[in-house]
Amino acid sequence: MSSLKKILTVLSLLLLAAACNKQPVSGNPQAPDAMAGWQTYRNIDFSSTFEFKYPYPKGAGFVQPTYGHLENQVVQVNPNRFQVYQGTNYIDSGFTVSTTGAKNLDACLAVNDSAFQKNAFIQSQIINGATFYKASGTDAAAGNIYNYEAYRTFFSLPLSDYPNNLCLEIDLTVHTANVGNYSKEQHIKELDQSEPMAVLRQMLSTFKFDQ
Repeated sequence: MSSLKKILTVLSLLLLAAACNKQPVSGNPQAPDAMAGWQTYRNIDFSSTFEFKYPYPKGAGFVQPTYGHLENQVVQVNPNRFQVYQGTNYIDSGFTVSTTGAKNLDACLAVNDSAFQKNAFIQSQIINGATFYKASGTDAAAGNIYNYEAYRTFFSLPLSDYPNNLCLEIDLTVHTANVGNYSKEQHIKELDQSEPMAVLRQMLSTFKFDQ
């Protein structure tokens, strides 16, 4: 074997060894956590204990609950301030928890069901081990439009002296104004409601009952 052939052979072996030792590079680097820095709200009550995460300090605010459909409005967080969607007909959006007593699941799903579209609370969804039933609807009043998704669940209370089992609802509400209320000179655009609703659904994905 000539000297040139020996050199080429050695180079080939070195290149092969380098290729074998090369570590694979992932083509899909892990995306940053969309909920990094979010805070946890925890409710400790005689009838239910639950928690969820909400964006902070990106404009989230606790307000007097008004968007729930059940008797006892427990908590409401508005995760986006008006300034986030300036130039649109956005008013606010809310993540609301409300409760009421109910003797069974059917009774729970029937409470105030006229507020929702036909065939409400048929679709089920598991959220952190709890089964919820979903409905959606739209309310309109005085130039205001409320589009919402509602998720209900039913469970037995741990306290034997409490008179009812519990029906709990989570409402995801996007509140806008009728675009026709604005003058053309204001250049107000229709809000893409998928954006604020996506934040509310992220919050929903973190909701869980404490065992």
